[in-house]
Amino acid sequence: LANYSISIYPLIVVIIIFMTIIGNSLVVIAVFSYRPLRKVQNYLLVSLAASDLCVATFVMPLHVVQFLAGGRWLLGMVICHFFTTADIFLCTSSILNLCAIALDRYWAIHDPLNYAQKRTLRFVCIIIAIVWLASGCISVPPLIGWNDWSGESLKTHCQLTTEKAFIIFSASGSFFVPLILMIIVYVKIFLAARQRIRTNRVLKEIVECGIILSLYQPATFLQKREKISVAKEKRAAKTIAVIIFVFSFCWLPFFSAYVILPFCETCSLHPKVQQAFVWLGYINSSLNPVLYGILNIEFRRGFKKILCSRSIPGH
Repeated sequence: LANYSISIYPLIVVIIIFMTIIGNSLVVIAVFSYRPLRKVQNYLLVSLAASDLCVATFVMPLHVVQFLAGGRWLLGMVICHFFTTADIFLCTSSILNLCAIALDRYWAIHDPLNYAQKRTLRFVCIIIAIVWLASGCISVPPLIGWNDWSGESLKTHCQLTTEKAFIIFSASGSFFVPLILMIIVYVKIFLAARQRIRTNRVLKEIVECGIILSLYQPATFLQKREKISVAKEKRAAKTIAVIIFVFSFCWLPFFSAYVILPFCETCSLHPKVQQAFVWLGYINSSLNPVLYGILNIEFRRGFKKILCSRSIPGH
């Protein structure tokens, strides 16, 4: 049974790695090559896909190497520091990108006409820069001394620091605060969307009755545009809400263990369960593009166009 698990594990994780790379590459290619997706707000999705791509490229393979070595670290201290820092940095950036996307959807639904003017390429790039800068601020402290590593232990074992103050800081910044913020934002999105639907319904009834038809005729075009905008943002918000639910399911076990174990001396977790929690978190990086394809019709069309054009000779 042990030999079977050792042989099946690399196969499973290789599938996860390839799914993550292919899926997130499709997201990036679709946004830049398929015109309907070439919108500034979708650059937030590109940023998310970039962080997930980097997780699959730089972090997942090193976890596989460590597992195949029986949990021992054979690549030296420098690579170990890179591995642990990249792990925190890239997973945090993926989570914070989801948070930024949720905020973008809220602003778009709460005030669609005004936010459409503010949602420029410069504005979105500033949000992306803040996400990656914040991820760096959370991941770098262990490199400059906020850790409980010993030089000898890092030669044979490479793991995240268990320094308690840093654990509280990093878990809060990487998961719990963003999760709470996203829950609050999505409650507000639901309330704002419901209020706007009711307002549009009332306006429609008034116009149909002819009470203010002549008075507000010039505003009809703007009302139609706003209605279309709200409908699109509602669909997008539902997509992101499902993504965030999946994200919570994937990452909550890991972060719960990450916070509880260092503070509970009598608590223990089997190494295989710990590995399962880690990979459950990484699976989130491979699921995001799948969720776009299932729930977002524009991404579905973009993926189909890319895949069909690659499979047809001469295209």
